[in-house]
Parts: sequence; C-alpha cells; structure tokens
Amino acid sequence: DPEPTQTAKIMPKLDQTRLTRAKHIKKSTAISRFGHPGQQRVSAKVAPLAVREAPKHTATHHTEPTPKSMSHHQATAHTTTRAHKPKTSEDHFVRAMNNAHAHEAATNHHKRPHTPGHKTRRRLAGIGTVAFASLLLIAFIAYQNIPNLSMRVASSRAGFDAQLPGYRPAGFAMSGPIEYGSGYITVTFRSNSDERNYHVTQKVSNWTSESLAASFLASNDKPYQAIQEKGKTIYLYGDNNATWVSGGVWYQIEGDAGLSSEQLIGIANSI
Repeated sequence: DPEPTQTAKIMPKLDQTRLTRAKHIKKSTAISRFGHPGQQRVSAKVAPLAVREAPKHTATHHTEPTPKSMSHHQATAHTTTRAHKPKTSEDHFVRAMNNAHAHEAATNHHKRPHTPGHKTRRRLAGIGTVAFASLLLIAFIAYQNIPNLSMRVASSRAGFDAQLPGYRPAGFAMSGPIEYGSGYITVTFRSNSDERNYHVTQKVSNWTSESLAASFLASNDKPYQAIQEKGKTIYLYGDNNATWVSGGVWYQIEGDAGLSSEQLIGIANSI
C-alpha cells in the first residue's frame, strides 16, 4: 500500500526586530489578555446616560463637529437652553410685584425732606381753614338773625319797641323789607307756594280793648268775635283777620292768606 502523504505546515518567517520590540512594550494589567492568572477580574458597570433635549431655537449645523469643538458646542447649547428657559407664573408674579412697588421707590427717592418752612405752611393752611369755617358759621348765624336785626333798625326808626311774631304758619316766610314810619311798622309774610300773604302791623296807641272794639270794630260795622288769651282780648273779624291792643301798641293781622282762628291766635300769642 502506498504511504499517506504528509502535509508540512509552512510557518511565516517572523521578524526578529518586531519580536524584540514587542517584548519590551509595557503591558497593562487592565487588559484581559495581558493580565496575570491570579488577579481578580473587575467588571465595569455602565450607567445609562441621560439624553438632554435639543434646544428649540438653536441653529442646525450640517457639518459634523470635531471632538474638540463638541465640548464647545455642548457648552453653547447649555447656555442657550438657560437663556431661553420659559418663565413660570412665579417669575411673572415677582416681576409684577417689582413693577407695582417701582413708583414707591421713585417717590421715596424724590421725596423732599420736611423743612421748617414746610411745617409753617401747613400750620398756616390749617389756621386759614379754621378761620374760613368760622367765617361761614358767623355768616350763617348773621343770616338767621337778619330779620331780628332788621326789626331792631325799624324799631329805632319808628320810635317804639316792635317785635317779630315767634310763630309763623307752615308754608309762609318773611318777605321783602320791613316797612316802617313814625309810630308804625308793617311786616309781610308770603306763601312759599302761591300768592297768598298776610301783614302784621304794629302802631303806637293809647286804646284799650274796649275802646278798640268801640272805635274800630263797631264804628266800621265789622262783625267780630272776642277771645280771651293770656290776659288780652283778641278780636277775630272779617275774612280771617285779627286785632288786639297790648302795652300801648295796637296790633292787626290782615290779608288774603285764609288763616284759621287757631293760626291767628297763635300769631297773637307769639308777639
């Protein structure tokens, strides 16, 4: 039988220079193929890397960044993201509060210090206000007393002590100036709603109640009614008129006011 053919393995020729250089290269123990059999293998744990959203307003670059420019690009993107961070409602509230107090800060900045002159002006202004209020009060009181003052002037001119009635029927007020002459005074009261009016005339006289009835009422054929009130005799006659004498003065109430007997007696008792 023929002998089997043996195939010889041809090994490539190794470069001695490369072998020598490989022996002198320092081998790292962190690489498993260079580690020692007795050393404990350390397994590296890899944590997932959080992916950051790309900024919405950053420009898109079509060229791939180099390793050196990648860090610069990431820093720029981070800064841009901060700059375009959306404002929350709290940021808007703080900004609104700052704007609300801005005018107070400006006012305090421009506020002038209180000086003695400023205090003096304020004091003078207060005194002026009080004086003006006092003048208004005095004017009001004087206005209320104008009828009494006018009656005093008329009395001094007429030569006797005349008086205004203290009672006025509702809806009537003193009208016009007081008429006066030597020995007499006439005051007119007019209605506030129409043309009705009545006159109160006071004259100096030496008549008594009896002589008044005989000389004025009986002689003129005027029917009358005598009423005794507070020590005096009041005569009601005609269309709601009245007359009486007291203290040397003859009083008459006449007009078209249509006053009742109670109103006529009330006027007579208030003088």
